[in-house]
Amino acid sequence: MTNALMGRKTKAHMVVKRIDIKDVPEGDKEAAKWLSDLMVEKDETLDHFHRTGKFNVDVPGKSSTK
Repeated sequence: MTNALMGRKTKAHMVVKRIDIKDVPEGDKEAAKWLSDLMVEKDETLDHFHRTGKFNVDVPGKSSTK
C-alpha cells in the first residue's frame, strides 16, 4: 500500500467470483456452512497462488491454470 501512496508501481493479483443470490442458503446454519466452505476455497486458492504464482481457478475463454 505504501508503494501506491508514494507513486511507485504496484502489482495486484485478484480473483473475483460472482455469486448469484439464489446460491446463498437462507437458513443460518446452512449459510454459515456455505460461507465457511467458501473461505476454505479462498484459502486454498491463495495458498496455491503463493506456491505457484498462479491462481487455481478456471477463467472463461482461457485454459485452466491448475
